[in-house]
Amino acid sequence: MTFKNIEDTIEVRHHVFVKTGYQSVELAEVGPRMSMRCFEIRGGTLENKDGDVEWRLNQYTRTSKKKDYL
Repeated sequence: MTFKNIEDTIEVRHHVFVKTGYQSVELAEVGPRMSMRCFEIRGGTLENKDGDVEWRLNQYTRTSKKKDYL
């Protein structure tokens, strides 16, 4: 699995190694692609609903397309 942060979205890709020769392998992409957009980052665990909010996507956070906040 590959997780890559591109312009504040997390791109998820699934890769496998494919043997192309006696001593050569290549990386091949399989499966569906997925993009996730973060709307909130909280401190703590998933069970703790009262964790401190470290970052939240507000209505006016993305005022410029060239700024990356994460």
